[in-house]
Amino acid sequence: MEPHEDTFSSGYGVVDLLCEDPCGAGPPMRVTLSSDTNGMSSALHVLNTNEKRPPRPQWNFTVCVAEILGNENNVLQLVQTLEMYRLLGAAKIILYNVDCSDEVGDVLELYAAQGFVEVMDWAKVFDSIASFTDKARTRYLAKTLAQHDCLYRSMFFSTYVVFNDLEDIILPYRNHTWADMIASLNKGDVFLFKSHVFPNSEFRDRFHVEEWAAIPGVSLLHHIYWEEGLADGDDLKMMVNPRTVTRTSTRSILNLKGQVVEVPGELALVHRCQRVPLNRRGLVSQPRILNFSASLVRSVNATLKRRCEERGPLPHVQDPPEFRRVEDIRAYVISAYFDDRPLVGSTPVLRILAVVNRSDFESQQLTLHCHVECESQAWLSSEVHVEVHQDHFQFPYGLADLLCKNPCGMLSVSNLRISKHPDVGSPGIALKLLNTRESRPPKPVRQFTVCLSTMFRYNNVLQFLQSMEMYRLLGAENVFIYKTSCSDEVQGLLDFYSREGFAVVFNWTVDSYLNESASWQPRPGEELHYHGQTAALNDCLYRNMYASEYVVFIDSDEIIMPSRHGTWAEMIDFLSLIHHPWTVFSFQNHLFPSNRHSQPFEVEEWDDLLGVNILNHVYREKEQQTFDPKKIIVTPQACVKVSVHAVIEPWIQGIVVDTEVGFLHHCRGSHLAPSHHKDGRLLHYKDELIENIRRVLGDVFKGRKLEWEGGICKHF
Repeated sequence: MEPHEDTFSSGYGVVDLLCEDPCGAGPPMRVTLSSDTNGMSSALHVLNTNEKRPPRPQWNFTVCVAEILGNENNVLQLVQTLEMYRLLGAAKIILYNVDCSDEVGDVLELYAAQGFVEVMDWAKVFDSIASFTDKARTRYLAKTLAQHDCLYRSMFFSTYVVFNDLEDIILPYRNHTWADMIASLNKGDVFLFKSHVFPNSEFRDRFHVEEWAAIPGVSLLHHIYWEEGLADGDDLKMMVNPRTVTRTSTRSILNLKGQVVEVPGELALVHRCQRVPLNRRGLVSQPRILNFSASLVRSVNATLKRRCEERGPLPHVQDPPEFRRVEDIRAYVISAYFDDRPLVGSTPVLRILAVVNRSDFESQQLTLHCHVECESQAWLSSEVHVEVHQDHFQFPYGLADLLCKNPCGMLSVSNLRISKHPDVGSPGIALKLLNTRESRPPKPVRQFTVCLSTMFRYNNVLQFLQSMEMYRLLGAENVFIYKTSCSDEVQGLLDFYSREGFAVVFNWTVDSYLNESASWQPRPGEELHYHGQTAALNDCLYRNMYASEYVVFIDSDEIIMPSRHGTWAEMIDFLSLIHHPWTVFSFQNHLFPSNRHSQPFEVEEWDDLLGVNILNHVYREKEQQTFDPKKIIVTPQACVKVSVHAVIEPWIQGIVVDTEVGFLHHCRGSHLAPSHHKDGRLLHYKDELIENIRRVLGDVFKGRKLEWEGGICKHF
């Protein structure tokens, strides 16, 4: 028995159990393992015998991917990464799968049928280890076992074995293939490569491929900037000659009979595209991956085409809002919508939401142009009319509607571009037009959709979970979330709700382009109000214009609470009877200070969750603040522009709802008013709320131990 040294501070570790071969010249067929000489156990087939292994390696490079852990649906990055491995010279991928989405599973099956990918079911191994240790150590032990298995499985079949994670690509800088790179290094048995993180929240150079628009996941070609300070020199990735190695760890070789080469960064590095907080320490452009773009696009498109032919198209995903700069103009387009409602005029318009520098556009100082291709193949051009929203809070940048005439009449719009040049042949920015007559549903498919304000550096796990489940109990069928950054625990919840179809989460990347503010008032150097909040809210309005009968605009620490009804539907039905045909319902803010506790309402499963337990805060302030930050429920087709607390249009028909019918339950911060009174309306939902949260926690945090360290909830 030979224990490995890398036990990860655990009482458990990986060991090699070595048995003498009693068969002599004959090949061993099976082996069993038992605690006594007479015991029997399940037989294991013996691999790599002289008869089973080839006389020489069949492949030049095999990539070992030690885990797919988690159910994220990052289909596009998976396909791009596997195709990059192929372009660089990999002939075989051995992938150890613990859990993946159905769509990822379909793609893996396609590659497996080609013989390019071999998928090892590692779930039972993972679950067995998880039965005696915590999740993080389970992950490392399962990964080490997978890596060790892959080493021996490939030992006589591959000249080199590459140990990677799926977000990693060992990228040569002076060669086009791994073979040429290894040849240029002259000699070595183990090659170590330093990792550089390319944050997938940062993409300044847009590389648009139309065929990828509806594929869920991250595109590597969008992320060509690494951030100084995010180079992970300790996290090394390896290429090894497997016949010179007997033991591996996740980051190093433990037992080697050969030469180690640390490859300089100017020759190659690990391109790691993953989600990390963006601290803007200084972005360094490294567009090396774009040298492979032409070949990569062809390979990825061929794979997606085969997948579509064999299994049908991937499930439709929302076309996400994306910030893209219009050439050298201080304007960033986000999304585009076809708008033919009578309230906008007799002629339909193409409405492009954008964040612009107000001084450039408030008096139409700059001119932009729309280039539209109609179904008839004719391209037509028109000037853009710019309407800057009033609620810019005196920041230099604000939300604007860029309005283009629709020249196609009853014909469909095939393509839309916006440019500073009037010539229809100018490249400009291509936009996917949403809410067209052909794409929108004939009637709403949901009754209530929640639009949450922007999520930034968010770690209030428990309150977010409670709010989401309260929205569900009150009648929400979808929650739209515009996320810039959050903790790992909150991300786990977002992933769960996305898989379930309850949440639609967009990466909101405004901080990659502008110095946004975290407050209401502009301070020196800040360019945009509160993480682009109004832009997110208006995008959510138009995105749900035809899909939802009502849209609810709130923050994650707020709940629009019916006072006498059980659901939003019952409350709105009641209000519509007495206030027909009003289409905007404003709810008065009532603060429930999170530092004013009632009798503690303890739920054992919540003890280790970071955040506020709203069931413990049932005292609300008696006095209203000078400014009442109301929140609204609207009929979206009646609205053109929304702000944080109201609809902007003066003609809109709306009411302020009496507190006896409904109010905004707002649990946050320290109290301001000297007097409070108890309001336990929330507790009417406590039993269902606790049961729903128990179900979610059982799925999201199963097997995870949460501990406090330095005021941060960390998992091990």
